[in-house]
Amino acid sequence: MTYRTIVVGTDGSASAERAVEHSVDLAAADQARLVIVTAYERTDTTPDERAP
Repeated sequence: MTYRTIVVGTDGSASAERAVEHSVDLAAADQARLVIVTAYERTDTTPDERAP
């Protein structure tokens, strides 16, 4: 199977890091575009409002 675009999500964990490394290899083999994404939960507080 030939890939044109590969999208991989990461949360910074060790298993996500392995997934990113694997997707790099897959993308290189097929000369595919690699998109790495992450998400976070936005809070309505500012850094000054956070608990120490």
